[in-house]
Amino acid sequence: MIETKIKFHFCETDLPLLKAAAELHHRAISPTHRLEILARGCGFRTLASLKASLNHSRGSEIEFDLDPAAAFEFANERGHSFTAFDLYAVLATAARPKVARENPLLYNWGFGLGCLEPKRNEREQIIAGLPIQERWSAVQNAIQKDLSERRIELMQIQPQREFLQALAFTSCIKPLKNPNMRHASYGLKQIAEKLAFSLLGEVLLSESYVSNTNLIAAALFSGFHAHSPEYVQGYFNSSPNPEFNMAERPIKPLIEERDRRRRAA
Repeated sequence: MIETKIKFHFCETDLPLLKAAAELHHRAISPTHRLEILARGCGFRTLASLKASLNHSRGSEIEFDLDPAAAFEFANERGHSFTAFDLYAVLATAARPKVARENPLLYNWGFGLGCLEPKRNEREQIIAGLPIQERWSAVQNAIQKDLSERRIELMQIQPQREFLQALAFTSCIKPLKNPNMRHASYGLKQIAEKLAFSLLGEVLLSESYVSNTNLIAAALFSGFHAHSPEYVQGYFNSSPNPEFNMAERPIKPLIEERDRRRRAA
């Protein structure tokens, strides 16, 4: 079990995401109460003080000092059920679309535009019946439509258990100035999903599948910079698996713990 602390941070434009995430997870609680519970869990005395801090941030990120006990106490006094995991779940649900919004090269296959040329049968369906001079633009329009739909999907408010697992992993690692070329995102996600984490002793996360996209999103949210793979023809990148400026020293014990858990299984 690896103990770590996830640093959640938001700015004034993220308040709608926080409200939507709280509603998704706690529809049974009145809107006023669930937002007051969230504010106290994020380290504020009231919802008004949370809003004021975000409004005064002027676009700067505010790191929340989480206090699950305060959220539980406020909820319990009003007859509501609210746990430390509920707090982390709401914040992760708000954070994933936030990082997707702020990183236009994040897609549901990884990072970058990828090799998006449609398969032969798909291409034939797109250009069927079109004059030769219109076929290229028809294919490009289909690609752009596909990209837009994938981006919309990433920015939807939905539960983010995978993303929370990935955040626990990236929170264990410190940044470097330069990218660490030993580990690409896909290899990192294979480590993250085979570990168990304790979030300051308040929430336990068991092994859980992590997608490549969620690992990348967690790294970006944790402040790491993606080193994009080489681009082909100036447009499509050859790999969706970027490297990050992650220090090697904290990654090594995570790999060792992953291997130890494998042997014990």
